[in-house]
Amino acid sequence: MEKYLHLTPQEAIRYFIQNNYTPTGETEILPRFRGDISVSIVMPTHRSKPGYDQDPIVMKNYMDEVEKRLFSLYDKRLAQTVVDNIKNARKKIDFGNNLDSLVLYANEHFSTVIKLPVEVKGEVMIGYDFDLRPLYKTNQQDRRYYILTVSLKKIRLIEAFNDKPVREVLSGDFPFIRDAFYETADKEKIMQDDFVEDLYKEFCNDADKSFQQYYKEEPLPVILAGDVKSVAYYELQMDNKNIVIGRVAGSYDNVPAHAVVTAVLPELERYRKSKETEYLSEIDYGASSGLLVTDVTEMFSLAEIGQAGSLYIGNGFSVNGIEEKGNLKIIDKDNQELQLHDILHLLIWNVNRNKGKVIFMDDILLEKYGGAVMIKRY
Repeated sequence: MEKYLHLTPQEAIRYFIQNNYTPTGETEILPRFRGDISVSIVMPTHRSKPGYDQDPIVMKNYMDEVEKRLFSLYDKRLAQTVVDNIKNARKKIDFGNNLDSLVLYANEHFSTVIKLPVEVKGEVMIGYDFDLRPLYKTNQQDRRYYILTVSLKKIRLIEAFNDKPVREVLSGDFPFIRDAFYETADKEKIMQDDFVEDLYKEFCNDADKSFQQYYKEEPLPVILAGDVKSVAYYELQMDNKNIVIGRVAGSYDNVPAHAVVTAVLPELERYRKSKETEYLSEIDYGASSGLLVTDVTEMFSLAEIGQAGSLYIGNGFSVNGIEEKGNLKIIDKDNQELQLHDILHLLIWNVNRNKGKVIFMDDILLEKYGGAVMIKRY
């Protein structure tokens, strides 16, 4: 039976952090989320040479470290099963087609490799749960977004993460081309301004209906890029105008995807700054209302019982510790004898499980709180 699951980042997010662990058609081989051994190998990767030539060597070093620790900590038969699943996953990695990082998850039931457009700190974690922080960071709404380039001739759909394009949709309806609408039009009517305007509104309306299929599958904020008139027409026809976080003027019909992303970065930065201000205002309100929590042990307890409303975490924040029977023990340094090291992912998991909000922020913004802060519900 095949024990390797082919998961896209979107599928991994859905199955692991959105409480839906059953991929369609794979119920017979689906992993249990928790196992006796859960291994997470998190490593930065490179999109081009010479960097990606070294990535296989780094992965081998991580695998050697994992194998050594597994056989020293666990029953050899169980450890061997996990090691075999890790090796099976390693065979599936194409290092010549990297993003910015990858995570390899493996337990005694399955393994998978997920490539992500997010920067990470390389590390190995062995415990009862997977380290899902890279997936949470990938899923954060103000870091991932769509760009719709709009003109009177063409509408393109690009998915981006921070300053990098993840993909441009080049199948199905996109790019959405105007010619298809003009082919059946009355040639004499095309000379009439009102008719052309109606025709273009119809073009934008149909394009938005096609875009909504992607949005329903993966709801992300949208930046519109194009000449002012075209952007205004398109936005007017959108079913959901509230998802637009910015607008950028210009002509982008034939501009490479990476150049389009570069062009919208100032608008994205403006949006992110506004979100940072919003988050800091929420924290200030929590402090003035007596709902702010800065002690990590208390955060863990509140998250466990569903009283965590919002958790704000610095990108570089970590907590070393171990959780035993619901009790959290924090330790000052990594202890190689412990089965669990950085337990931040457990805190995140419990906040998410109880419908709380998890937000990653620049470390400097949370410096005065020690790197993380929570607003409790009551």
